[in-house]
Amino acid sequence: MGWFFKRRIGNASKQQSREYKDIDYALARVLLERHISHQKPLTYSECAAILTEKLGRPIHAHGSLRMPLYHVAGLCNELSLPFLSTLVTLKYQPKNARAGEGFYKMACEYRPEYRCAMRL
Repeated sequence: MGWFFKRRIGNASKQQSREYKDIDYALARVLLERHISHQKPLTYSECAAILTEKLGRPIHAHGSLRMPLYHVAGLCNELSLPFLSTLVTLKYQPKNARAGEGFYKMACEYRPEYRCAMRL
């Protein structure tokens, strides 16, 4: 499955001249696997712990995930995929899981039609 994102990211990065890092690939893979297997969303802390294990270096829940989540969302937008970054939430509660505030700003940047829906 990693080859899918690396190949798609590679093609998208050539068009957008964006440099993706190992954390972007790892995060994309984790989120895609969770989406495909219909698993519950991750909290920032859970996501950071998984990436710390995969990458072998400390990943901080709030400081290290902002840009990788933004990159994954941008890639999803370029590839007309759902925003996989919504699978990382502030605090998981089955009926009240929500993405961080930065996600809503980014989503409106990429898809202006979201502006009205997100104001509700």
